[in-house]
Amino acid sequence: AYDGDVSLLGSTERYFAELITVPRLTARLRAWVVKMRFSGQAADLHARLQLLCAALSELHSCEPMHEALTLMLALGNALNAGTPRSNAQGFRLDASLAQISSGRPTASSVLGFLARHAQRVAPELPEALGRSLAQLAPACRVDPTELASELRNLQADLESVKAAIASH
Repeated sequence: AYDGDVSLLGSTERYFAELITVPRLTARLRAWVVKMRFSGQAADLHARLQLLCAALSELHSCEPMHEALTLMLALGNALNAGTPRSNAQGFRLDASLAQISSGRPTASSVLGFLARHAQRVAPELPEALGRSLAQLAPACRVDPTELASELRNLQADLESVKAAIASH
């Protein structure tokens, strides 16, 4: 609101008086912040995505995991013997895990039984799983919902920069 001689102002006031004259200052500052953060954010997102992809590939090609899932399928078929669900050729893992365990496996849970059976049938299986799935533990700490949200935010930032450039 000052309309007097700018040279009479202090250095801080002159600085802000000069800033007021910059056209589209807010859009420019936002674009500058996006530019400063973009490389780091993109690299972080890429690293976490690569970690998830490596773990998925590891799971897909892990023979001990295939052996454990075969044992789980055999147990399911034994438990469902005499029903229309017996002799299944496969199963949906997410649904099956929800049915057999509501938390940590206990001695009396189906998952606990499966673990004891696997220990008898293939005692090397738990250790082989641990060795074969080195990427799995770090990948489990990646929250896919958070990753998707950060990616959407980065895309929104880029769109705002595009809009600022287009309006310039």
